[in-house]
This record gives sequence, structure tokens and C-alpha cells, in this order.
Amino acid sequence: MPAEIARLTRLETLEIRCRYIAVLPPEIGHLARLRELTACGTALTELPAEIGELQQLEVLDLQSAPLKAFPAELGRLGALRRLLLNGHAAVSRQSCGPWATFESWTCPTATWMNCRSASAICGRCDGWT
Repeated sequence: MPAEIARLTRLETLEIRCRYIAVLPPEIGHLARLRELTACGTALTELPAEIGELQQLEVLDLQSAPLKAFPAELGRLGALRRLLLNGHAAVSRQSCGPWATFESWTCPTATWMNCRSASAICGRCDGWT
């Protein structure tokens, strides 16, 4: 994905559905109006720390992307309400911590749930309350 993506300053929705996309450029953090980012089925193994700059982001869909870890900067996404992660082996108590306020999310064994009930169903996020 080219760094020139930063020029799309009015972009609100970005859908990436290409299995050959392995890296998001740090410039993605310049998309101040972005509300929804979908990167389903990509080859992403990590997210840039600059993703934490997307203060308007409400939906982050990373289903079936082979992410190995999640940057701590995701915890700065105050507007984020939906995080879709099914198919992720990397979901763990350590990686779930900052996401306790999400309205809904998905994990390897569950779909669309309130995070308060996640520990009972998923078992991977037993640190949530």
C-alpha cells in the first residue's frame, strides 16, 4: 500500500481485501476522518503504531489476517466500538487489556458479543471484567 494514502484526508471508510497486502504504511495515521478500517483476509502480521492516531475510528475489522500481536497504541482509539478478530490465534489476556470498553468484538471461538461476557465464552480473555 503506498504512503500516498495520507493524501486522502477526507477518507472515512477504507476497505482492503487483498491477500497480498502485508504492511500498512505509518502514514495511515494521517487519515484523521477514518471511521472504518477493514483489512479482512490480508497478509498483515502487525499493525503500525500510528494506528493509534485514528481518533475517529469506530470499526476495525481484521478478520482472517495473520496478526502476531497488537500494538499498545490500539488502546488510544477512544471512538473504537467494534473490533473484529475472528481467526486470530494471537488473542490473549495481555493483548485484550485496553479493549474492555468495546461494545462488540469477535474472537476465535465467539462472534458479536458484549466484552463483559467474553471471558465466559472465549476463555482467552479471562482478564476482562
